[in-house]
Amino acid sequence: MRKTMEISKHKLDVAKKILRAKNDTQTVDEALSMVIANKEIEKAIKNLFGSMPNFETK
Repeated sequence: MRKTMEISKHKLDVAKKILRAKNDTQTVDEALSMVIANKEIEKAIKNLFGSMPNFETK
């Protein structure tokens, strides 16, 4: 699907470097995949433990 969006150049450049993506499309696709995977991991943790653990340090 072709989509036109306004995206921060700085954020896209940083994400591209972190993800070692070859182009902007690959960067956005990989970032979206990571968001989806993180939500699935969160759901699995909630199913196992009833809620997300609090990882804040005091």
